[in-house]
Amino acid sequence: MALTKLNTSALPAGSVLQVVTATTTVGTATSNTHNNYVDIAGMSLTITPKLANSNFLITYTNHIFVPSVSGENWSGVGIRLLRDSTVIQTQTNSSYGTAHNLYSSGRMMVYATDSFVDTPNTANAITYHLEAATVQGSVANDLNQPSYGTGGKFHIMEIAG
Repeated sequence: MALTKLNTSALPAGSVLQVVTATTTVGTATSNTHNNYVDIAGMSLTITPKLANSNFLITYTNHIFVPSVSGENWSGVGIRLLRDSTVIQTQTNSSYGTAHNLYSSGRMMVYATDSFVDTPNTANAITYHLEAATVQGSVANDLNQPSYGTGGKFHIMEIAG
């Protein structure tokens, strides 16, 4: 029996059209300078929409290590999502960041996961990528370091609009 190729435009709204995924175990360190965002290594995906009116469900997880801080000062990591060069989501928690630590003698590790729905209204290729920064405190924080955890995961699902 021969397979029949479906016409993407004939699929009903809500149908999954394609999925792209990236994983990384390449570590990234944030600067100890407040709000100096840097690319998170390996957390970039390019997708060419099947339909111009598609929605994109974007999900990402990063392993974050926040080192101990001196003087009982807060330290935190902020993560933001970009479509090409435009910031479309900034992940913060009351300006202390996604992961934060108050204790001078403690360290913290966490897997931080978030999702976002984007409707770019284009049929042209789009590159989504993640950046991170120290948003509170003055220490460098580590993301997706292979010696600390399993790294980061980045998924984009195109859904018919």
